[in-house]
Amino acid sequence: MTTNPRPDSNSVYQNTPEPARPRAFFVDLWDEATDRMEHAYYGVTAPGGRGGMARPGDGTGFHSIRSAEAFADRLCGELVWL
Repeated sequence: MTTNPRPDSNSVYQNTPEPARPRAFFVDLWDEATDRMEHAYYGVTAPGGRGGMARPGDGTGFHSIRSAEAFADRLCGELVWL
């Protein structure tokens, strides 16, 4: 053991956190016509993951969302991060 402790460069307490960035996603829903999951909505979260917007795959309108997870849950869909 050393008597002269040096800071560990890999310490989680000393490294600066990564900046928050937007994150893109799809919400997949079951399509009865094809009998499989299809990308029904696409969107992006705000930096830090709180809030964002989503649009249907056909591009009509948009939704202001609280979180990507809550939006997918509300639609009973599957969240796919990009």
